[in-house]
Amino acid sequence: KPEYLLSGASPLVRFISYVFPHSLRNQAMSLVVNSWSKIKAIDSYEEVAGELLFKRLFEINPDAAAFFKFTDGYETTDEAMYKQEVFKKHAAGVILSVTGAVSLLEKGDMDTLVGVLKDLGARHLSYGLNLKKAHYDLVGQALMDVLTKVLGDDFTDEVKAAWDVVYAIITEKMMEGAAQFDEMSSTQGHPDQSSPTSLVVNSWAKVKAIESYDEVAGELLFKRLFEINPDASVYFKFTDGFETTDEALYKQELFKKHATGVILMVTAAIDLLDEGKMDKLEAALKDLGATHLSLGLQLEKAHYDLVGQALLDTLAKTLGDEFTAETKAAWSGVYAIITEKMMEGAAEFDK
Repeated sequence: KPEYLLSGASPLVRFISYVFPHSLRNQAMSLVVNSWSKIKAIDSYEEVAGELLFKRLFEINPDAAAFFKFTDGYETTDEAMYKQEVFKKHAAGVILSVTGAVSLLEKGDMDTLVGVLKDLGARHLSYGLNLKKAHYDLVGQALMDVLTKVLGDDFTDEVKAAWDVVYAIITEKMMEGAAQFDEMSSTQGHPDQSSPTSLVVNSWAKVKAIESYDEVAGELLFKRLFEINPDASVYFKFTDGFETTDEALYKQELFKKHATGVILMVTAAIDLLDEGKMDKLEAALKDLGATHLSLGLQLEKAHYDLVGQALLDTLAKTLGDEFTAETKAAWSGVYAIITEKMMEGAAEFDK
C-alpha cells in the first residue's frame, strides 16, 4: 500500500484510491511526471511558466492581485509588473515548488510529500494568507490553463485527469497544514513544532549539542558513505593512499577539515531555513553546486542520493529513537530541495 492509503487517509484520498486502481494510480503519476518533464525542458522554465501562471491567474480573477505584494502600484495588465525581480523570484519559487512536489511523487515518497505540502500550507497562513478552497481552485485552474497552453496536444484528457487528481491532493494537504497550524497557534500561542521545518531544525539542534559535533558527525557521515559505496572515495583527495576501512584516513587533518566543513555547511543551511531566509538559502545552495562543478566534480543525482542516505543514516545513529519516521520524512524533504538547488546551480554554471 502506498503511504497515503493508511487507515487515517482522508475521504478524498480514499475515494481517489477507490476510483483509481493501483496500476492506474501509477499511470496517473507517470503522466504527471512525464508532462512536467516537458515543461522543465523549456529554457528558464521556472520563469516562463511562472509568468504564464500569474498572468492567467489575474486574467481569471484580477482581484487575486490583493494577495501578492509585488502587485502594489501596478495593474495586472501592466507588463512592467512582470519584469520586477520580486515578481520573478516569487513566480519562479512557485514553479520550483511544483517541481519539488512532482519529484517526490516520482519517487513515491508520499510521506515526505504530504509533510512538505502541510508545511507549505502552514507557512502561507503564518504570512497572514488565510486561503480557502476557492483560492486553491483558482490557482489550479490557472495551472491547468498554463499546461494546456504550453503542452498543446500533449495535454490530453488523460493527462489533465491525472493533474486534477494530484492537484486535489495538494490542495487538501496544504489546507490541512494551515488548519493544524491555526489550531496550534490558537491553543499554544506558537507555531506547530511538528511541522517539517521545525522537526529538521530541532533535530539538528540535538546533533549540535554533541561535543565537537562537527568532527563527530563528519566522521560518521563519511564512514557511512564509504560503507554504502566504497567507490565514492575517488571523489575525495584525502583518500589517496588509504583504504576506506583504514582508521588512519579519518585521523588526517585534511580529512577532518573537509568533513567538518560539510557539517558546518549543513548547519548554515539549517540556520537559514530556521530564519525563513529561503532566498539566501537557495542562492547559497546554487553557489555550492556551481563550486563543485568548477572543481571538476560532475555530480549526478545518484551521487546526491548517496550522500543523502549517508546523512539520514548518520542522523538515525546519532539521534536514536528521536529520529522518528516524521523527522526522517522532514529531512528527506529538505534534502530533496538541497539536491535540486545544487544541481540547478551546477547546470547554470555549466551554461
